Amino acid sequence: MMWQIYQIRTTVFVVEQNCPYQEVDELDLIAIHLFAKNQENITAYCCIIPYGDCVKIGRVLVAKEA
Repeated sequence: MMWQIYQIRTTVFVVEQNCPYQEVDELDLIAIHLFAKNQENITAYCCIIPYGDCVKIGRVLVAKEA
């Protein structure tokens, strides 16, 4: 499933928004990854990152096809 998440994040943030930055990082290992699917495809995604006693909201996206 992480492969599909990395694919949609790369499509949205690197390609569509033209942000040529490393999309995968060490925070992905500790993050909570929430997503919605439409049959085979991820249509929405949110990354929640633990931060001390709180959390940070990371990447949030909705696919064009959604």
